[in-house]
Amino acid sequence: MSNITTDPAYAAFKDAGFCVPLVLLIFCKASVCLLGIILNGDLVYITWKTKTLRGACNLQIALNAFSICIQQSSSFVTLAVVVTGTNFIPLGYCGIIQAIPLFCTIFTNGIAFSIGVDRLLSSMKKTQLNVFKSLSVILLMEICGWISNYSIRLIIGAANLHTLNSWYIINITTIMPYIAMSLSPVSLYIFSTEYSRAFLKQFPFISTSKLNSSTTAVVPFGGKNISSKKFYDSL
Repeated sequence: MSNITTDPAYAAFKDAGFCVPLVLLIFCKASVCLLGIILNGDLVYITWKTKTLRGACNLQIALNAFSICIQQSSSFVTLAVVVTGTNFIPLGYCGIIQAIPLFCTIFTNGIAFSIGVDRLLSSMKKTQLNVFKSLSVILLMEICGWISNYSIRLIIGAANLHTLNSWYIINITTIMPYIAMSLSPVSLYIFSTEYSRAFLKQFPFISTSKLNSSTTAVVPFGGKNISSKKFYDSL
C-alpha cells in the first residue's frame, strides 16, 4: 500500500508547478459541480417558492439538494490550488477548508436513506409514485456511478497498478457520481409532474411544450381556418 511519499500523483505533481493535465482534470470535475450547484440550487429555490412542495419528503429532497451544493463547492478549492501551481496544501489546512463539505457528503447519504424510507412508507398516490420513480432513477444513477468508481479502485488495487495513469483513471471515474448528483433535479423534472409544474412556473423559459399551447391554422376543404385544437376536437 502506497503512502503520501510514494503516491504516483504526489511524486509527479508536488514540484511540477502548473500542470496542464492536472488542471484540465480538476476543471472538468469543477464544471460538473458548477452545473450541479446551479441545478440543485434551482431545486431548493422552487421548493421554497412552491406551496405544494412543503411536504416532509419535498423538504428532505430540498435539504439534500442544498447539501449537494455545499459538497460540490469543495471542487473549487481544489481547482484554485492546482491553478496556482501549488498542487498540494498541508493536511491541517485541508481539513479546516473541507470540514463542512465533508460533513455534507456524509449528511447527503443519511438524508437519501431517510427519503427512501419516507417514500416506501407513504401512501401510493399518483404524484407520490411519480416522485418515487424519479428518486429511484436518481438512486440508480448514483449507485452506478459509485460502483464503477469503486470497481476501478479494486481492480487497480488488486493488480497493484500504482501508476500515474491509474490515478488519472480513478479520478476520471470519480466524476461519474458527481454527474448523477448534478442531474438529480433533471430527473425530478422529467418523471414528476409536481416538480415539472413547479420548475415551469418559476423558469418558464425551459418549457418544451410551447407547441402544445399554440394553435396552428388548418384549412379544411370548406376553406375556413380553424385552430388545430378545434380541428382535433371535431374528429
